[in-house]
Amino acid sequence: LGAVSKGLNRKITYSDTHLSLLNLEGMSRYHEARLQEEGIENIQNLVSFDLVRLLLQTRFPTALVIDWMDQALLLLYLGPSPEAKPTLINTDETHLFAASHMRLRQYGIRTATDLIYAEEAAHNSTTPGDLEDFHAMLDEKKTKLHRLCMIVGSLKSHSSMPLLLHWRKLDSKCTSRPPTPKDTLTE
Repeated sequence: LGAVSKGLNRKITYSDTHLSLLNLEGMSRYHEARLQEEGIENIQNLVSFDLVRLLLQTRFPTALVIDWMDQALLLLYLGPSPEAKPTLINTDETHLFAASHMRLRQYGIRTATDLIYAEEAAHNSTTPGDLEDFHAMLDEKKTKLHRLCMIVGSLKSHSSMPLLLHWRKLDSKCTSRPPTPKDTLTE
């Protein structure tokens, strides 16, 4: 019992807040409490949890859970910035992000799949320098070993990534506008 009470009284560090479920957009305190009932206490637990089991037991909307997992993967792989203090992006003190995450968000990258799609677009671009600019988003010092390139490679090999990419492709097809008569005449 003494060890448990010591654990409960421990100081919360930036690393703990970085892994908080409340760092995910769309996550409320109700969602967090419900996930904790399932044994999911942080983003590491979330990305490791069986998706089908999570959907069946919580009955949260599939798109919401997929988005949380996608955001969580990016946060997990970016990690807390060791040299920088967290940045407050919301009036709620629970939304703390590393400087690297904030920099990606400035480019519209909020999930792991966003980062992978951005890397693919930069790689396939015919504009000179696009791939180098992409890799330099997190590397202010021009080094040969780009941190962002390594993160993308790791994300692509994560076991959840094929599912997330597949869902995002399906979701984009479902949310695209229906064809107009003009579209069908030109096909």
